[in-house]
Amino acid sequence: MVAAIIGASATVLVAIITYALTYVSNRRLRLWQERLARTNAQLKDFYGPLFALSQSGQRTWRLLLSKTYGRSREEIAQAENGDLWVLWVTEVFQPINEKMASIIVEHADLLIDNKMPECLLNLCAHAAGYGAVIKRWQEGNRTEMFSIVDWPKDLNEYLETSFGTLKAEQQRLIGLINKTSRWNHVTRDVHQAFARLTRTFHGHSLVARPTGGNAGEDGGEEHDDQGRLGLDHRAISGPLTRVTRGLSRLTGQVVTRA
Repeated sequence: MVAAIIGASATVLVAIITYALTYVSNRRLRLWQERLARTNAQLKDFYGPLFALSQSGQRTWRLLLSKTYGRSREEIAQAENGDLWVLWVTEVFQPINEKMASIIVEHADLLIDNKMPECLLNLCAHAAGYGAVIKRWQEGNRTEMFSIVDWPKDLNEYLETSFGTLKAEQQRLIGLINKTSRWNHVTRDVHQAFARLTRTFHGHSLVARPTGGNAGEDGGEEHDDQGRLGLDHRAISGPLTRVTRGLSRLTGQVVTRA
């Protein structure tokens, strides 16, 4: 009876502890999962596409310079009545500008900054300016060859830094989520092992063990009327081993998290 009470009490205590640990752990897990979802969206829908388009535009610009032997944009725009410049701006650069401006307008909620950075605002103005210039080209007017706002020189650095920061945060959150999932698995193992141990106490723990006696004259065997009660250690050794292993793993998780 005493053994059964001890086993049940231990199970209740472990259940309370594991529930508290799991509750706190699950709250953190949900928080990290929400942060990871936003970080993934920022990379997928905002900074990732902007960074890729920016790099593509820069490489294309360097390719144009190599084909024109390093001439400046003013020299390119004046050569051959500006035909080469008009072609590259209309077919290559402006589509990139418009895609980037569209991403900024449609997904501004994914900014990591508290306010819109100047380089992004200047990019949108740069794209809008070329839109007006191209409209005049289509009407046969080439008096203006450039956007009223130049390409923001600090844009590439901003996008590269932001993209790298988000990728690092993404990996950090994935690591935290994986560790927390393993933590929850260990606490469940410990709780289940204690539950099995309690059932063992209830079903197998109390067995009568004779302390010794003398053979009676009638050939019968006399037992001490104060025989003691003991635990069937073979019955509890399996669950107890699982509990010990679970606690060891749990301790290891605590040390790791610390």
